[in-house]
Amino acid sequence: MNKRIMNFYYKCPRFLQTLGINIFETREKLLRSSRSFRKWLRLLIEKEKWSKKDIEEYQNKHLREILLYAYHNVPFYYDLYNKHKIDVSKINNVKDLSYLPIISRNDIIKAGELIKSIRPGKYIIRHTSGTIGQPLEIRCSYNLAILNKANAYLRDQWAGYRGQRVARFVGDTPIGDCNDPFLYRLSYIMNRAIYPSYCLSFNNLSCILESMRMLNVKLIQCYPSTGYMIAKFLEMNNSYFPLDAILYSSEPMYDYQREVIEERFKAKVFGYYGQAEGVISACECEEGQYHLTMVDGIMEIIKDNKKVPDGEKGFTVVTSLHNFAMPLIRYALNDYTGYKLEKCKCGRNTPIIYPVETKVEDFLITPDGRIISPSLLTFPLKHAKNIVESQIIQTTPKDIIIKIVRGKNFNKKDEEMLLLAFKEIVGRNIEIKIMYTEYIHQTSAYKKRFVINELGRDCIEKTINTGN
Repeated sequence: MNKRIMNFYYKCPRFLQTLGINIFETREKLLRSSRSFRKWLRLLIEKEKWSKKDIEEYQNKHLREILLYAYHNVPFYYDLYNKHKIDVSKINNVKDLSYLPIISRNDIIKAGELIKSIRPGKYIIRHTSGTIGQPLEIRCSYNLAILNKANAYLRDQWAGYRGQRVARFVGDTPIGDCNDPFLYRLSYIMNRAIYPSYCLSFNNLSCILESMRMLNVKLIQCYPSTGYMIAKFLEMNNSYFPLDAILYSSEPMYDYQREVIEERFKAKVFGYYGQAEGVISACECEEGQYHLTMVDGIMEIIKDNKKVPDGEKGFTVVTSLHNFAMPLIRYALNDYTGYKLEKCKCGRNTPIIYPVETKVEDFLITPDGRIISPSLLTFPLKHAKNIVESQIIQTTPKDIIIKIVRGKNFNKKDEEMLLLAFKEIVGRNIEIKIMYTEYIHQTSAYKKRFVINELGRDCIEKTINTGN
């Protein structure tokens, strides 16, 4: 939001801030009751029973439409496909996508205005978080933006949301001073309490939890890192806070986080996978499986520049089916996942995928060429009761820093066991340094990265593709 508006908002008394939030949230309320939102939600519910053939026919139809549109209305694709002598009229189905070149975020940055449609229609502007480089400005067709909202709402419905009061701990900025005695602002319009995730600390979590009890909160919407921090506080105080469900997104949910969150809140977690680009999305069902929605885009899994068979993992290359303002066709999103072979016990027919662990930039690389995923690095932390938060940073091929926020009972033995457990995973040829800190810093979007690799994307991709 405009910086001047936010500065004015922070200077207002609390009742005027609450009024402002409710006026702002009216847009969301009206959107959810709009004809377009209801249309997309009906389609998303219907497609849960579609056959594989039905899904293929839908995607093939919209793929042909977006390709022809992009060729004739987006200068970048017109030049790219002419350069490669590609006749887009002959790309008839998802399998034919392999004839088209993959584009990267650097291609989009270099293209500038040329990647944007000359006939964009109504659209909104989004920005990627910039955690892995220069943020991208994304034009998102307004119709696609509504579809993205419907996708997320579908996950909420699967979790049992029916209008109960929700506490939000995501990227909102409801207050400017973390010493404010009321660490939330209430949206009566959407029936949710909006908390500043950037203010969370063990010093104020007692007050926050007490306010949630007073407000009769039944669901939490959070990043995994914020949900885990609250649950860890409950664990350290031998307390529970029963909820109907926990809704999370924007970060990977690791097993050690899930275990503590579900235990302390006595509820299941339901994830949503999406991105600022708005190309593809997936919702976590009651069985803990991620279902691709299949309506918004196409997801290919690529490794070593080759398509990966179902059942194996690789990096995502995605194609938007409904973004006519700025089509992204075979865009290297580079999230690490893959299609699972089995069908889900929940009865929905949409394909299921492995939980998205990370991007290529978040792997550790050992001196002997091994590639270690963040999920593997969580194992030493699963039984570490005296660690509040942690972050792993690779600074050189032979050096790793582990930042630790200690619990009150953390001692030298905990440190020794942690170092030993990490050595077993990364090997003896890497120097591991533990750095104690009061706080794990958030990104500009108030997220927390579990692994940061400072070697650079080119170095990591070379190791992944060549093994050295």
